[in-house]
Amino acid sequence: MREHTPLKKDLIVLVADKSQEMAIDTLLKNRRRSLGIRGITYDIDRHPQHDPGIYKRGALYLSTFAEQYYWALVVLDAQWEGTPGTKDIQKKLTQELAEMGWKGRSKVIVIDPELEVWVWSTSPYVGKILDVTLEHAKELGRENGWWHEKEPKPCQPKLLLDYVLRQEGKSKSASWFGKLAREVGIANCADASFCELKAVLKEWFPIQQRD
Repeated sequence: MREHTPLKKDLIVLVADKSQEMAIDTLLKNRRRSLGIRGITYDIDRHPQHDPGIYKRGALYLSTFAEQYYWALVVLDAQWEGTPGTKDIQKKLTQELAEMGWKGRSKVIVIDPELEVWVWSTSPYVGKILDVTLEHAKELGRENGWWHEKEPKPCQPKLLLDYVLRQEGKSKSASWFGKLAREVGIANCADASFCELKAVLKEWFPIQQRD
């Protein structure tokens, strides 16, 4: 757990794993212009019990930091063993955060079904890093029932990503998500959870207009 600091920072982010940490950190550090936000001070913590731990005890974890940060962002996947589903996750955590000192100062981003859904973009950089064309990835997804016809995103993004990487003899690492967050265009991303993330960051940290 992060040690207490007397300096109040802009944002604390609670994530479920290293991949989420890399993606969020890269966005906040390197993609501020694309997000339309000012530079901010922030810290990112990983919950030791991952997504279930955030769901069960994430608000309690963040309660000790309510006086040290102006805003709190919680990021977790919707798909994990025992999950109650996106809406119930968001409702429970939002209510508990409000009760534990974060009322009006927090946002819960539930990635449905999981972080890997952000990978599947039409950006050419995705094909370069995976060494496979998007059309071929879609074909593999359809063959295995992981990408439904005419859908913009796969229904099983993690299974598809892992499969494509195995086919290409590559191993997945958290650094991939940092690379993708740094290179892939985000202006036209239509994923609901990513749009929520962009919107709340822009609301909290707007670029200051000069007189």
